[in-house]
Parts: sequence; C-alpha cells; structure tokens
Amino acid sequence: MEAYAYASALKPIGQANRTNPLVFDEQGVRDVREVETGPAEDDDVEQTLAVMGGAAGNAGSTT
Repeated sequence: MEAYAYASALKPIGQANRTNPLVFDEQGVRDVREVETGPAEDDDVEQTLAVMGGAAGNAGSTT
C-alpha cells in the first residue's frame, strides 16, 4: 500500500478574488485592507479535493 500526502489550498477557482477584511496589528489597532487571493492552479484543486475526501484526478467532476 502506498501512502500519499496532499495539501489543501483555499483559493478561488477560475479568477482572483478581492475582499476587504478587518485586520488588527500587534497593538490591536484595526484597519480594513484590500486583499487579493490569486486563482487556484489545477494541482491546487486536485489536492484540495483529495484532502476533502474527493478522488484526486476528478477535479471539475459534477458527478
């Protein structure tokens, strides 16, 4: 039996996503900043599916 290690990624599929989260610095001062998360690569999607209980290699499957 072979063992595999997968790593999940929290990234949008298809295009980048911009959001304005509330962040706090070391002194507790709050600020709202624009953050952009780049889109997931095909490998990111396949590995995340494997971590979440899906089958690697079935990225994009609807069944």
